[in-house]
Amino acid sequence: MSHIAQAEAPTLTLKILREREDWEPGTIKTMIYFVSQEYDCNADIVIWLVGKESSFRVDVYGDSNKAFGLGQFHKSTWEYFQNKYKRYDLEIDNPVNQIEMICLALKDKQFKHWTPFSTYKNHPPL
Repeated sequence: MSHIAQAEAPTLTLKILREREDWEPGTIKTMIYFVSQEYDCNADIVIWLVGKESSFRVDVYGDSNKAFGLGQFHKSTWEYFQNKYKRYDLEIDNPVNQIEMICLALKDKQFKHWTPFSTYKNHPPL
């Protein structure tokens, strides 16, 4: 009797996630949990923030078209964070990169860059 080996499922990596093009709220939350774990960041805070900022929509514009994406980054804020964290490899139009940048910023206590932290009394404990 011969044994047929089952193909192993590919291991989820940031590289695989960054190349994904179809995003919906359920898969975005899963991605946030994965990225948050990779960056040792509190996923519940990131999910709360993304829910407030973009309602889990990757291609949404806000602030009179000045802010973009899941984290509603202004271009100038994105560039500030790129310089601060030396992460020029992260692109503002990539949803995974936005979550990565949010994780970097939140771990660095850069809450002031997101309005929900100052306007909502019931935000998650920081």
